[in-house]
Amino acid sequence: LTTGWQAVVMIRMLIEAPGSADSVVNDWSDTTCSNCLEQWNVSQQDVMDCFHKTRQQWIKEDLSSWISEHGVFATALSAFRVLHAELPNDTFILTTKSAEFTQVILRSWGIH
Repeated sequence: LTTGWQAVVMIRMLIEAPGSADSVVNDWSDTTCSNCLEQWNVSQQDVMDCFHKTRQQWIKEDLSSWISEHGVFATALSAFRVLHAELPNDTFILTTKSAEFTQVILRSWGIH
């Protein structure tokens, strides 16, 4: 997967073909994703919009539940906190999440 919305496509593939997890994961490509969208008669934008709307609603209705699904290794969080305290302008996060959602998660961890 290269972006979060593709997980929605992969999950639907797994629901439609139970027991196919190995092949779905091992054979995944952008072409696989495009072929599924075409077969289902939906666009990438349709999936992205639905994914975004659903995530926004979840955050609005149950922020703590949404955050609980985004864990972090304790040692990584500790190390980040130390680095961020020492070098607040030179500490970076590498993630596939947008800045908006990364900020929500960081705030929940006490990092501002």
